[in-house]
Parts: sequence; C-alpha cells; structure tokens
Amino acid sequence: MKQFKGFAVAVLMVLAIFASMVPVSAVDDDDSLAIRGPVYSNDTGFEELFTDLGVTELVMDSSNFAGFYYDLDKDIETENLTINQSGTTDCEDRTIGEKCLVYETQIASVDYEFTDPQGWDDDQGWDNYSVIGLFAEKYIPIKSDDASKLSKLLIDDDTKTTLRIGDQLDIGNGYTISANQIDTEGNKVWLEFSKDGQAIDDEIITMPESGSNGATWECQVDDVLGEDNVVVLMVHVDSVFQGVEDSICQIEGVWAMDYENAMEVDSDDEFGVLDSVTVSGDTITAENKDDLTLDADSTVDIYEDLSFEVSENDFRFYLQKEYTEAGTYEIRGEVVEDLSGSKTWDNTNFAGFYYELDDNVETEELTIDDISGDTIAEKGIDYETTIASVDYKYSGWAEQYDVIGFLAEKYVPVYDKDESANAENLAKLLTDTDDKFTVRIGDSIDLGNGYELTATQIDVDGNKVWLEYSKDGELIDDEIVDLKDKSEGEDFTCEVDGIAGVDDVVVLVAHVDSVFQGTEDGVCQIEGIWAMDYDNVLEISDDDEYGVFDDVTVSGSTITMTNKDEITLNADSVEEITDRISFRVANDNDNVRFYPFVEMTVGNGVPEEPVEDEEPVEDNEPVENEEPVEDEEPVNEDDVSTEEPVDDGAQEPVTDDEPAVEEPVTEEPADDEKKPIPGFEAVFAIGGLLAIAFLVRRS
Repeated sequence: MKQFKGFAVAVLMVLAIFASMVPVSAVDDDDSLAIRGPVYSNDTGFEELFTDLGVTELVMDSSNFAGFYYDLDKDIETENLTINQSGTTDCEDRTIGEKCLVYETQIASVDYEFTDPQGWDDDQGWDNYSVIGLFAEKYIPIKSDDASKLSKLLIDDDTKTTLRIGDQLDIGNGYTISANQIDTEGNKVWLEFSKDGQAIDDEIITMPESGSNGATWECQVDDVLGEDNVVVLMVHVDSVFQGVEDSICQIEGVWAMDYENAMEVDSDDEFGVLDSVTVSGDTITAENKDDLTLDADSTVDIYEDLSFEVSENDFRFYLQKEYTEAGTYEIRGEVVEDLSGSKTWDNTNFAGFYYELDDNVETEELTIDDISGDTIAEKGIDYETTIASVDYKYSGWAEQYDVIGFLAEKYVPVYDKDESANAENLAKLLTDTDDKFTVRIGDSIDLGNGYELTATQIDVDGNKVWLEYSKDGELIDDEIVDLKDKSEGEDFTCEVDGIAGVDDVVVLVAHVDSVFQGTEDGVCQIEGIWAMDYDNVLEISDDDEYGVFDDVTVSGSTITMTNKDEITLNADSVEEITDRISFRVANDNDNVRFYPFVEMTVGNGVPEEPVEDEEPVEDNEPVENEEPVEDEEPVNEDDVSTEEPVDDGAQEPVTDDEPAVEEPVTEEPADDEKKPIPGFEAVFAIGGLLAIAFLVRRS
C-alpha cells in the first residue's frame, strides 16, 4: 500500500508539472473573418441619422457590402437589406421598428464559365443559368423562375482536364466524374457521375466528326424536391484518344449543383429576426415582426453569420458577414465602370482597409485620379495612410495608443516614448485585450509569434509577483510587481532599446489586478494586455517599392506612394497593385469594370473535408487479400511475472535496491520540435508507465 501511495503521489506530481506547462492563450487565432458594410453614424439615433443623410431608407447591397453575392463579369447582384424609416412602427432612437428591416433577393441569369472555350470562336460555349444570392450565399434555383427550391453550386469551371481510364474528377461534397472506358476506335467515352461512391447516372458520349468542337452531356435527375428532369450536371468532352498504352479523354467545361442537399423556402420559414417571409415567383422577401434594438457595444444577430456590429461610443454601426470555415476569402471594394475623373476608396467603400469602429478611426486611402479607358497613367494612382490614436481595450488605461493601417493591415508605429510618433518603423500588434487571466506560478500567457508572459514566483505575503517576458524561450525583460497598498493593481511596462535604431520603445504593457498566495497555490490575475511584435519591424524609407508603388515618401506620421509607370487593366484579369491589394477586372470587352480587393485567410486556409460514413462490409462479401488469422497462443499467467518490459524509453522496472518512486526522465525536444501540449494525453501515458512499473514491482 505504501508503494501504491508513492506511485499515486508521483502521478499527481506529473499532473502538476504538466498543468504548469500549459500556456494560456491571450490572442485570437485567425479562426474567423468579418466583412463589413457601410458605416452609419450619428450622436443619438435613427431619426437624426435619416435627417442628416436626407434619406428615408438605408440600403445595403453588393455595391457597398462585399458579403452579398455579386457577378463582376455581368455586373449582376440579387440581394439587398434595407432599413426603412417607417414600417408598421417607426425607427426611433436605437430601435429598428416592426417591418422596418427588409431583406429581398431575386433570381438573375449569369453566363457559364464555359462561354468562350479555349481555341474556339467567341460565344460558342454554353449560354447562361439562373442564380440567386441568399443571405450572402450563392444558390441555384431548381426551376429557373422559382425561388422556392434552391441548391448550392458545386462547380462552374472551364479548365481543361485530362482523365485517363479509371481516373476520377472530384467536383466537391462527395460528387465525382469518372472516365470508365474508351472504345477501341477512340470515338466514344463512358462517363459516370457519382456521389460518395454511389452511381447517380452514366452516359456513353459519342464524339462528332473530326474537326468538331466536342460533345456535352447533360445529366438530368428526377424528384429533386418534387421536380423532375432537373439538370444537375453538365460536362463538355473536348476530345477522346485511344493510344497504344494510354486511353484518355479531355474535359473542358464542368457545371454541377449539390442537388442532394437542396432546400425549400416557404412562407412558414423564419430567417433569424426576419420572421415574416414571402416567396413570390422569382423573389424572396423577409421582414422583422418585432422591434430590433441596436444596443451600444453589441453584436445584433440577423440570421446565421449576418449581423449588425454596434460601437460602444455614440450611435454607430455596420452590417457584417462572419466567416468561420477555414479558407481564403476575397474582400472587395466598391465597383467602378468606365471610370473617368477620379475615384477614392477608403474604409467607407473598401472593407479591406483598416477601420476601428469604437473610435471611428480610419487611416488609409487609395485614389485613381488619372485614367483613360483601361490605362492608369504614370502617377495616376496614389496611396496615403496617416497615424491615428485609438483607446486601449483595457479601460483602466486612460491614454490612447497609436495605430496605422498600411496596405490593408494594422500596424503600430515604433518610436521613442518621449518623442512624437512617426511612420518610419512599423510593427504588427500582437494583442490588445481586456480579458482577465488567472495565472498560476509557472503558467505562461501565450501572446503569439513566440512571445510569452510568465508568472515566475509570488512572495510569501501575497503582495508581489515576479513576471518574465520572453520570446522563443529567450528572456526579454522581467519585473517584480508590488501590489501592496495598491487596490487598483499595478502595470508591468516593458521597454526595449535598439529596435530599428530606436531606444525606449514600449513593447508590452500588462496590468496586474491582484496577487494571491494560498496554502497550496500562488496565483495572480492579469486584466489588460497590450503588446507589439517588435522583433519583426517593417522599416519604410523613400527608396522602397511596394508593387506598382515605386515612388514612396515618409513624412512624419504620413506615408504616401504613387506609381512611376502606366498600369493597364486588361479584361478578365487580376492586376496586382501590391502583394496585398489587387484590381479584379471584368471579362467584358465593351466596358472597363473593376474593383480593388484583398484576400484574407481563416485558419490554415484549407477547408476541412466532410467526414464520410464508412460503408459497412457485408457478411457475405469476401474480403480480398485478407490473411488468415492464426489461433493465438493461450496466455500463461506465470509468464506475466517474468516478461521483460519493452525498452521504449520508459523508466526501468523498480528493483528491491531502488526507491519505490522514481522521477520520470524526459528529454527536452529541439527548439524546432517543440509544440503546444494539446491536453492530458501525455499525462495519462506517464501515469500508465508508472502503473506498469508498480505492477512489475509487485510481481
């Protein structure tokens, strides 16, 4: 029993060690992205807002909200969300009255991507199909003029793909196209359309006479939400080839819908707060039955990922669409067509630029002031950004800090705290939070990019805490924070010298709210952390170039840039302005239509594949290549006591000459192999090793 108690104590010690090693996260992982619409602002409420703007409604559509569906090539939008001044009840103060919030979307037609096939004359491909945006998602009507039955689009692509016999083309969500066989003459190909390995339909495609432009297979399915003869897949086979060694077909043009997950919309539905729904032919309308109040410092949900974000100061809000699924998303600015004169994009019409809602702070502008047709002249496009000040998230710090948006990213200027801010040196902000963290002795708060704030020790009186600030395990600074007779806590301010030639730079501020030393645990509470990534400073000078901007000027708190060379906006192209900002140009030879955009990533940028249910193996189906299972030898209990343990790095079995409890030996991994501890798996593993040693010892 004494030995068992000894091992139990050892396990508890290991648990304590691992618990102290788990870092507390203080920064957001890039696990979501919010795209904002136009900002509406007033001191008091809706009555004054409508009066100030001289309007009776606020309209949010694809022209000013990048979250809604938009087709650039054909300049097609379908959705809008409107706040009317009057509905069943009026908009008053911060409240949107009953039926004052109206959402509407209508079916439109767009071209297939397979419109101008490679090597063909223009307009020789497919014509067009119906689409509808529904709450910022693109859908396909099951019937072209009926908005009540909708399906998601799987693929609309004109890329040429070569399939060998047996190859599969994955078109998403479990749907595939397979090339099963090609005839000996090389004139026919047998294609199969499947979902999760189950055949939906197949077709033998016969190629027309030589010199033709291939053949298209339209796959039709019955009983899609009660509708028959629904075209769910279109595949254009460009050519078929039967060789001596290889048989291939080339596909150019694929379109498909996810018909198995089609949805039906009717008047009994509710879309969040929009609980009065009408479906009339090709149009869906939804209104709010109840008042909706935009309280200060709140997020007011509308439906799913669509909401209003409201500031904590004054009456200021915007519509936003939040994305949480891993992937890379395009955030566009306002669309312009056949631009003449000048055009400026700032935070009001380009959601990619930095903006702070609570303080109503913007810093960036992009202006085209000299364009002719599709050509922006030398020095015809300008970019400017200026340092501004915003409040800390932690309200206990009365002062503000300086920020600057630079090429659609948020930075903080690096400068001597006793001097005025300048834009010559910029660093990314690691965190600005007012969250409260309870930190035990040995715990670390992970600030991101290798920076950590650690509570090293607390004095016996529970008045002082010794904090260490480090990067990648290397100490930056430490301080003993004394809270004796300080009821409101105390700050740990870390200053560093020699950052891009600048001294006395404040790189971290952490507010220690309280310290506690108990009989078993010592803890401190930290509420309010601000930190910059000073180890990766962006130094900006007049000799720099950023994409097309090769004429850069830094003047105090302002950065200005312009282009020395002409920029041509070619049809159906993406023209890179910097490595962050680009123009997307429509595939339209008659009009020059384009918008600026940036791409932002959620998670690792790779969407997760859905986990498919495994097919059960039928008892009467033979399993190929399965080795017969030999009868296992019976286990002799007497053999257990003499069995040698596997030498896998675990501790040796305890002998009579050794103490009952032996500290486990752990190797320190190399720096590049260190990873965050995901949980208690390692703890259970070590506990299991200790238990094995105990059993061996008892035997």
